[in-house]
Amino acid sequence: MGNISGWLVHSAGRQGLISLPGIAGHNARGSREFHYELPPHAFVVLHSDGLTDRWDLSAYPGLLKHTPHVIAGTLLRDCAVRRDDACVLVVQG
Repeated sequence: MGNISGWLVHSAGRQGLISLPGIAGHNARGSREFHYELPPHAFVVLHSDGLTDRWDLSAYPGLLKHTPHVIAGTLLRDCAVRRDDACVLVVQG
């Protein structure tokens, strides 16, 4: 719930996940479940709206060979919107 963006990231690029808008702490209309195929060696990246959606990991050659912590830290360092709080979660499949 909230303004969260989700992405599947792999060597061929990234695919956006369905995101439902909302405000944490307010009444939600209900939740829905979605299923996605996770390619081998792919990552799932979730982030708040405090991070711009314009990030592109192809601008960081070799980054996908690092741990999820390093990927999340790189996105937070380089793509955070300074006027908003930001959080990033990266999980390797």
